[in-house]
Amino acid sequence: MSGQSKEYLQMSLVRLGLLALASQIEFICYLAMVLNFVMTPNLISVFLPLSMLFYALLENPKPSVKYWKVIISYMTIVVFFKLTLQLPFFNQMKPSEEIYV
Repeated sequence: MSGQSKEYLQMSLVRLGLLALASQIEFICYLAMVLNFVMTPNLISVFLPLSMLFYALLENPKPSVKYWKVIISYMTIVVFFKLTLQLPFFNQMKPSEEIYV
């Protein structure tokens, strides 16, 4: 097997792998939503699995683009507020006042 055909075969396998991953992106997003809730179970993260269970999985064949835009907007707002609340302005606790459990 020549070097050029071996390189072509490798690139074809990489392309095939990326296409296989792209075909399952919806499942990967659902898995990320559930893992987000399992890792940090709180009221903010419960919206994602509930929206998935009560809307996205009931849509046939796939949820609309509007659903994904709402999810992306929600996540953007959540990340913005989580980062904002970690700024030193909001976090006024001194090191000597830390509570160790």
